[in-house]
Amino acid sequence: MRVRYWIWLWLAPVAGAQPVSTLVEEALRNNREILAAQKKVEALRQRPASESSLPDPKLSLAWASNGAPWPGSGLGIYLTSYIGLLVSQEVPAPGKRRLRGEIADKEAAAAFSEYRATRLSVVWRLKQAYQLMNHAVDSLYYLDRQQELLNGMLRTAESRYAAGRGRSRTF
Repeated sequence: MRVRYWIWLWLAPVAGAQPVSTLVEEALRNNREILAAQKKVEALRQRPASESSLPDPKLSLAWASNGAPWPGSGLGIYLTSYIGLLVSQEVPAPGKRRLRGEIADKEAAAAFSEYRATRLSVVWRLKQAYQLMNHAVDSLYYLDRQQELLNGMLRTAESRYAAGRGRSRTF
């Protein structure tokens, strides 16, 4: 009996305090699953542009020295001494950049579908929990009401027995 009142005291402030639409809006704004899915979609929407562009060029500096340990030592004296600057650009096969961009677009679309499914799942779970809570609150109300009625009947029966009119009339 104490457990029931504990549950009632816990649920009573929440029960009916907010409509489900307000709770849904708050869940859509603050739920971690939804926010994570949203950030994933935002990140994947940035990928098609970078995937369809050329890779970054590479710049290298190289040297070989003879004699002293600093760069260029022996340059012009020894044939094996050199200083060089290398710039390279990787060029993928024709059509690969476009395909990579399309793949990134499809991944972003799939992530958006997952985001929508996550939103629907969170809203469904919230509404299910709200319904269960309302059912529990209503059940507790009716149980308390029935307990009051039964206590009233018990008091009436006890007062009748105390007055000596314990037998009921038969019709």
